[in-house]
Amino acid sequence: MRYITSVERIGMKRGWIEGNQIGLAEGKLEGKLEGETKLLVRLLTKRFGPLSAATQAQLDNATTDQLEHWADAILDAPTLDAVFAAH
Repeated sequence: MRYITSVERIGMKRGWIEGNQIGLAEGKLEGKLEGETKLLVRLLTKRFGPLSAATQAQLDNATTDQLEHWADAILDAPTLDAVFAAH
């Protein structure tokens, strides 16, 4: 096993810390997206009834912006199709 200098050790520790912080941020973002999706599914189901597999897939693959737009559209849309029509 080769000797690791203190400078290398510091660099490795910094890399680990930065990688860990990036991973935590990505995890939070993913968790937020999952939470928004879950809430939107609940609202849509309560307002319009059970969702089709295609609608569920559309929600599962949506961006945060799309989910927020659809959540706003629920308030005024007369049908499920109208929620998704505008975006």
